[in-house]
Amino acid sequence: MILVIGSIAHASDNRSAPNVFSSGSTISSSQMNENFNFLASEIREKDVDCDSGETISDAINEGYNSLTIYGTCDGSIMVYMFDPAPFNVSYSQLSNKPISHLIIKGGDPNRASKIINSNGGFTSMVSSKGFLQLYNLTFNDELRASDGSLIDLSEITYEVTTTGKDNRIGAYGNSHLRIENSTINSEVDISESSLGIIKESTINFPNDTALSVQEVSQVELENSSTVNGKISVYNKSFLDASDSTINCNSVNSCMYINNSEIEFDTITINASSVQYSVLDMSFGSKGNLRDTNITADSDTAGINLRVNSNIDLNNSNISTNNGTGMFLNNGSYFYGYESSITRSTGTPTVDMGTFSIFKLGGTSSSIADIYCYDTNVKIDIYDEVTSTVTKNSSCDGSGDSNYAMIHTQLADAPDTFAQIGNLKFRYNSTEQNGFIEVKTLDSGEHMQVYCSLKRSSWDPGGSNHIENYHNDANYNNSTWNPLIKLWENDAWDGRVTLSTYKAFEGTMFTMGSGSAPPEPKSYRFFANIDGYSNVFIKVEYHE
Repeated sequence: MILVIGSIAHASDNRSAPNVFSSGSTISSSQMNENFNFLASEIREKDVDCDSGETISDAINEGYNSLTIYGTCDGSIMVYMFDPAPFNVSYSQLSNKPISHLIIKGGDPNRASKIINSNGGFTSMVSSKGFLQLYNLTFNDELRASDGSLIDLSEITYEVTTTGKDNRIGAYGNSHLRIENSTINSEVDISESSLGIIKESTINFPNDTALSVQEVSQVELENSSTVNGKISVYNKSFLDASDSTINCNSVNSCMYINNSEIEFDTITINASSVQYSVLDMSFGSKGNLRDTNITADSDTAGINLRVNSNIDLNNSNISTNNGTGMFLNNGSYFYGYESSITRSTGTPTVDMGTFSIFKLGGTSSSIADIYCYDTNVKIDIYDEVTSTVTKNSSCDGSGDSNYAMIHTQLADAPDTFAQIGNLKFRYNSTEQNGFIEVKTLDSGEHMQVYCSLKRSSWDPGGSNHIENYHNDANYNNSTWNPLIKLWENDAWDGRVTLSTYKAFEGTMFTMGSGSAPPEPKSYRFFANIDGYSNVFIKVEYHE
């Protein structure tokens, strides 16, 4: 047990009176009254001028628990309950007194008062049912609450600048973190059955996870708050957000919800250069979105709903550029009311996979098209919906769902694709000598590819020119990749190109990474450019 730690500011409810008497001292009534008032008070206030050499540690050791600081104070803050008696030590013997309740206010305007930790070592913490309140200051040390503790931040600018420490503030072990009217330039992490309340505040942690809610925890995001960065909600946790804005840039998914629940009311979500989707919900997650607008650029998808997840969309809008507006798969459920899903370029607007359900009602609801790559789906477009919704035959439980094909002009080829199983196939160019590209709907695919390029003739005897190729290939749902890459010029830059009357055909199947075979899935494809500069692609799928 370490009882004395250099520059760490500890504190306790064991107080030192302002007037200490020794044998033979003359005691005045004013001194006695001052001591009695000191002992009777719950809040014991003191100004601390750190730029003049005063320290938070000294003020705490003198028995004060409400400090107004000026200048820059150096040293971490520790608030916790501790009884030294089991160690045969008295409080008076401790050079740094523990404290369970501490208030620190900045005396300088505009959060100019500052707490730093230039020496590193122990970071600031509140534990053992402790309480720390910070107001009107800048805090630059890592701070966390644990073991049933509470941290209250108001008008705080927070960012960890201590070398080697994580840029994070968190609550763990049934603790509580409250943030109001503050700017947090770090990750906020709420975990282990803890609660976070964020009001009128901004969390800035772009290109990474700005807000994490995990392990049966809950966060309330409200009152014109803004999150700039990714949000993750895991393991039976809950995010309740209202009247706030979420901005994501250059992350894989803007929000990832796993076996958890979200409730949004009057939320704006803007996604820029996001690799996969704005909202990814999986493994039994639930969502209720009201008066919420989701906007995505580039190829970013709107909502990816999978593995027995469900979402209700009310008076809300999803708008994407060239990404799928919504993808449902693996037993997921969607209900939309007075809501629209819009995709600016390309199709489909909604993708549906195995055992999924899509329902849409409300006179103002709209959606252009739905593509079902399995017949085991259910779609209900209620009578009050006035907009026309285009569906392929599989959406009605009919048709042959084992193949897909397209026949399109070269000028439209890059925007038209054949979709079957978990793959999309397209011709990548508006001119001759382009090639076939592949993209997944959901997770990535690792495939073994065998293919041939055949040249034909209308002359007697035909043509016997056949080029045979093989390679393995990786496909994902964020970028189009060549169906097959060839080794050329000391790199995988070679392509199998198409021109008029050439036939490109082959088979591809799932490829494992070890001795155990993967789940069997196979595709057989045929592609051709005819004499009228039309591209034909047909793909058969089996699993």
